[in-house]
Amino acid sequence: MILWASIITSPCPRVLASVRTNTGRTSRWLVLQVRKAVYRSQGYDFDWFVKRVAELPAMDVGDVLKRGRYPQTVKARSILLYWVHRELGIPTTELARRMSLSQPAVSHSVARGEKLVRENGYILSAHL
Repeated sequence: MILWASIITSPCPRVLASVRTNTGRTSRWLVLQVRKAVYRSQGYDFDWFVKRVAELPAMDVGDVLKRGRYPQTVKARSILLYWVHRELGIPTTELARRMSLSQPAVSHSVARGEKLVRENGYILSAHL
């Protein structure tokens, strides 16, 4: 049972979420739901994530969405799919249709993207 939840947003747009359950622990699921709602309310969409991922290895936006198994493209696509799935909550089946990939390929890519983000310390944005 959730006792309280508060969302504080500032103009930069920094997001702070404090969520507590009746045991005093933070509800990870609720924090993710809050982040998804904040991203959507501030107008962040799939295209914004594509542009953000393209900045990481200094790639062209078209190269992030390109089909193929080129190492840099695979890494960028994996990070994109991880962030979009996790932060916007877009299902892997919809991502598979959008990227012209199979759903299992998207799931593997999401897992690979999570690993890449952790290993390299990538952050989505300095403002969020």
